Amino acid sequence: MLLASLLTALAGNVYINSVRVEPSDLAGLELKSVNVRTDVDGNVWIDAPGYTVRPVLPEGSTVPGPAPTAPVPGPAPTTTAPMPGPTTGLTPATAGTVPPGRFWLYVEDDNSSGHVVDVSVNGVLVTTVRSGTPDPIILDVGKWLRPGENQIVCRAVSTEPAGGPLYVYLGRGQDNNGTVEMGSPDVQFGVGRSRSGETRRTYTFEVN
Repeated sequence: MLLASLLTALAGNVYINSVRVEPSDLAGLELKSVNVRTDVDGNVWIDAPGYTVRPVLPEGSTVPGPAPTAPVPGPAPTTTAPMPGPTTGLTPATAGTVPPGRFWLYVEDDNSSGHVVDVSVNGVLVTTVRSGTPDPIILDVGKWLRPGENQIVCRAVSTEPAGGPLYVYLGRGQDNNGTVEMGSPDVQFGVGRSRSGETRRTYTFEVN
């Protein structure tokens, strides 16, 4: 009775094992081996090991159940798309449609030094030529060409050039027992000892 009167005199609420109770409910109740503490708001907290406290609800009321939870969404469905293949300057529909043995690239090097030339056909690097190549370069370029308009790019980087000129030719030709005969090449690109730095030329080449 003394405990109930004391708690009634305090301004805050009373909690036993974290359950709020009314001080009047403590009349005649004896709690042993408990710990009593207060907070800054005047609330009284009683820790009573071994005691179970259940709130008494007014008649007709019900204890609310747990709030409904939304279902946890599963992983989003995935679709499998084919991976794109490697890209080249020519699509498979056009690559190789020009028969071999008709269009050739020929390199002539007159003891040059200091030149490096990249030759691209329709955006594809087909060869890199360097000064000092002992043997002439002869290359069938039909597999990189397509009917109609084609773009040929020759790009040279020359560092301390010396010696004779270096020429790149591309055009229609004919293979006669290992010797390519070419008339007037559509592409004629040359660098010599007077060329230093970068030299770039773009040619439009018609295949019919």
